[in-house]
Amino acid sequence: MTAMAVAVVGYATPAFAIQWGSQSSPYIAYDNKVAQAKGWGDYGNYNNQYARDNSYQYDPKAGGEGVYVHVEFGFFPSTGYTGSYKETARTTTSSWVFKQLQVNLSSSSEKARGTLTVCEDNSFSWDPCSAAGYVTFSY
Repeated sequence: MTAMAVAVVGYATPAFAIQWGSQSSPYIAYDNKVAQAKGWGDYGNYNNQYARDNSYQYDPKAGGEGVYVHVEFGFFPSTGYTGSYKETARTTTSSWVFKQLQVNLSSSSEKARGTLTVCEDNSFSWDPCSAAGYVTFSY
């Protein structure tokens, strides 16, 4: 009897993400020098189909106004720039809460950019937000 070796070659679907902030060094939104919202996560290309943000948000003043992550999903077609935004559901808990947002990659572009901020939702006033972070990738 002859032994035969069979090789199975796997093809991994493209997926990568770039981290923005971290649990020990999150993005922070301040109002009057007091932390109102914290967040961190990663943004990237998932399966060459989606631009996705995986984020964690935290309310340092639990039970108050809601904390959210604001993501602008931008693309660079040959005609310039196009973008849209999404925001996570609000959180009012003082523990890290996972949220995910995604959009389809644009077929008319080969580059995507995520603009990421963490904010506190103030009802009848402006929302204090962290400084923006930018993550760009080609696909």
